[in-house]
Amino acid sequence: MEMKRVVARFMVHKVGSFVVKERVLCFGEYSFSTLDRENQHVTNTWPYEDVDGSNVLEGETDFVIHTPRHRIKKTVYRCHFRMEVLVCLMRLRSQHYAKMPTGQPTPPELQTHTFQSLKCHKSGIQSTCVVEIRPDGIYQKDTEGDLMSHIPYTSLVSIDVICDDHEAIALNHSDNSSLFLVSKRTELAQAINRVMKAYGMQINEYRKKTMEAALKDDGGTSLTTSVSFEYQVLKVSQSNESTAAPRMLSVSEKYIMEYVDVNTVITSRPLSRIYSLILYQDTLQAFEIVYVDGIRRKYYSAQREKIVCELLASCHALGNDQVGVEVTEVQEWVRMIPRKIISQEGSKIANNMPNVNVLDRELRVAQANILHLMSVHGYRKTARSQRQLPRGLDEEMHSLAVELNANTPTPGVIAQPNKPFEKVLFVIAREVHDIVNRHGATHDFVSTYLQSLYRLMLAPPAINEFMRILTERGEEYISTISKILADGVQDTQAAVPTAPVV
Repeated sequence: MEMKRVVARFMVHKVGSFVVKERVLCFGEYSFSTLDRENQHVTNTWPYEDVDGSNVLEGETDFVIHTPRHRIKKTVYRCHFRMEVLVCLMRLRSQHYAKMPTGQPTPPELQTHTFQSLKCHKSGIQSTCVVEIRPDGIYQKDTEGDLMSHIPYTSLVSIDVICDDHEAIALNHSDNSSLFLVSKRTELAQAINRVMKAYGMQINEYRKKTMEAALKDDGGTSLTTSVSFEYQVLKVSQSNESTAAPRMLSVSEKYIMEYVDVNTVITSRPLSRIYSLILYQDTLQAFEIVYVDGIRRKYYSAQREKIVCELLASCHALGNDQVGVEVTEVQEWVRMIPRKIISQEGSKIANNMPNVNVLDRELRVAQANILHLMSVHGYRKTARSQRQLPRGLDEEMHSLAVELNANTPTPGVIAQPNKPFEKVLFVIAREVHDIVNRHGATHDFVSTYLQSLYRLMLAPPAINEFMRILTERGEEYISTISKILADGVQDTQAAVPTAPVV
């Protein structure tokens, strides 16, 4: 399998009868393979049509991918991000079968089931939508076919069966609930259950509720009250960007709502689900709202700066501090590590690939765990100043950094709800400086840490935190990086700034 076709990688351990081997599980468009990280050799490759399914084993980390080899000898993989691996496998298998000739039947768990439905909003207004049950999650589309929301199976907590309405069903996920009126609600629940069984998961509970209880907002704030601001905008179609429809964008204390008129709501979502706001530089009136599940809604408005500023203030007032304003390109001053280092010394298992978008959102919890582990490990190393380290800590920190690089898609790290970016950035910088002092600038660990810094700084929330570091203690941080780069790269032409850029 060509490396250029790899769309996702995971650090795993292949568990054998007598030995446990470290491998990189590489998922491509047509097949998946295992890679030996030491010599970069592909050890096994299986096309997706040979995959019969997968099973989770007892515990939190082990799983089996059923292939022809499994009929002879079972291969067990161990990974702390088991569910993310299985979601990726299911999604790519589904995409692969969709491209194949119609003669070969698609397995039931890989099929997409579509249900026409009405979404019931907290205000009592209903809107027409389409619910799609896909192998990688539950998607909701508006009447124009544009995506409005995505619920990963890993965040689906429970399903409520509405007892006083035979068509109503509520899907409760991590921080929100969605209520739908579906004529075939039993088939909808069965389709969800079928896919979750393929992951080795099951719904925690089926609860019975009344319609009144399901429509009740736990926070007591409705969509129609406490409106902060409203603006008329043009909604850009995802399928054809040359067409735009007039809409009203309304923001209350907790929700953002898009509607045509008072009785025709298109979409409404909590402000807590907003990830970032984009102001396009090439189009003066264009802006985009990006949600944590990867859904994007693009609009045109002559007052876009005012809308974005007020929306940003509303998100921060609600406690959603991760939201920041971006532009289409990353500014050059953010790329403090010279590209030459990345291109020359970057590991193959962490190549930046412009087309990687698989698991951009599902990995946020896994990445947050890695960031937390790195910050904790770095914080506990109080013996660094005496240069008296227990043997093995260097390797452990390096393993965590490699895992972060391999399991982080190109768009960047999204850590929720905790964002220990400041601590992690400083810890990694200190680790690199310490490695250079004790082992020299050519040590293998240096390139891994530099790559981690580079990827962290590409993440929008990390950029905000990094700027705060530069503002508060820029001299200390920049001097550390300057020493590392001065010792490690003698021939680089890139200049590192000595003062924070604001």
